[in-house]
Amino acid sequence: MAAEPFECEHFGEMQMAAAQGRAALEQPVPPLVYGLKGFLAVIEDVEGLDIINQQPPTSITMQFLLATDNAPGLVALGAMFSPELATLDLQPDGKPVRFEPPQMPVGVRSAHLAMTDTALALSVGDNSETALSGLLSAASSEPPPVFSMHMDASRYYAFVGDAAMLPQDGDDEMPAEARAAARQAMLALGDLIDRVSVTVNLTPRGIEMPSVVTLTGE
Repeated sequence: MAAEPFECEHFGEMQMAAAQGRAALEQPVPPLVYGLKGFLAVIEDVEGLDIINQQPPTSITMQFLLATDNAPGLVALGAMFSPELATLDLQPDGKPVRFEPPQMPVGVRSAHLAMTDTALALSVGDNSETALSGLLSAASSEPPPVFSMHMDASRYYAFVGDAAMLPQDGDDEMPAEARAAARQAMLALGDLIDRVSVTVNLTPRGIEMPSVVTLTGE
């Protein structure tokens, strides 16, 4: 696209985006970014969330892990911008340390951080302290996936159905009857499907995407 730009005026924005993307790639990147290996997020439970009435959750239980070549360096960088993080004296020994950000997110009653040389983990909610040891010691699957997702389909489709009921701005707003029908369709899928697992692997044979869909049996 740089050597032979589009001549059609309708592709002008696409041509401009390509130039902007090239400029962004030429910007220097902090060395720590090259050490990032991946992340894992586990949402165990969300209580009290009412999407239709736009009520935030009353309780969230989840864990997040960031794998990197230099976790202490990443924490040191974050400590430059967060006095609360700087005072934790977090060590790469895997021991949980209670973390209290200045503005605790809605639904989060407690939070703990733990770190090793190659991973930084955050746990919030019930049993947040004990959940970190298993998270940091868990082994990756073989081969390490490019992407992997496992979800409670019935709860997921219930959330999506409730989100469909929210009013939309603009001329493309769906009529109330259509939103209600979309919600019922999502709830029906939730009644049919129990769990969904999808993994993306890069192998010598190419891209493989094993998946498992478990039905409710009802």
